[in-house]
Amino acid sequence: MVRKVGCWERERLASRTAAVTLTDLTVVGAQREVLDRVLIEVPDGEFAAVLGPSGCGKSTLLRTIAGLAAPAAGSVLFDGCDVTDAAASERDIGMVFQTPALIPRRSVGRNVQFPLELRRETADAIRDRVTAEARALHIEHLLRGHRHRRGRNT
Repeated sequence: MVRKVGCWERERLASRTAAVTLTDLTVVGAQREVLDRVLIEVPDGEFAAVLGPSGCGKSTLLRTIAGLAAPAAGSVLFDGCDVTDAAASERDIGMVFQTPALIPRRSVGRNVQFPLELRRETADAIRDRVTAEARALHIEHLLRGHRHRRGRNT
């Protein structure tokens, strides 16, 4: 049985990627506004990274997209369908942090590669995507000696 959340269906997303749109997203922490009217659109099939200094709201943003934190205002949309009030378990989405303590035995390249492996991308697609993302983030030097193979911790 497929459980529908508005116009969004978990079964549909399980087999493909989805556009993610944040509209006027505001999240309030214990003592201050953490995110203030954030507007972001990540088109279907794109790979996004969230970068910034400590305390700027990166984790809060990802937790809100994943449904682990609730916004005070604004919307989280998957393929144009509002999932703001959907539980985390109904969103079929994950996140990977840069902190090496999460998967300490993996190299930088293997950590970048991990979500692509979960999506069962081909080895060539993984290699190309990891290389492109590293180039875009100017971290190619961190991939030296990295081998793009499944099941290998390099």
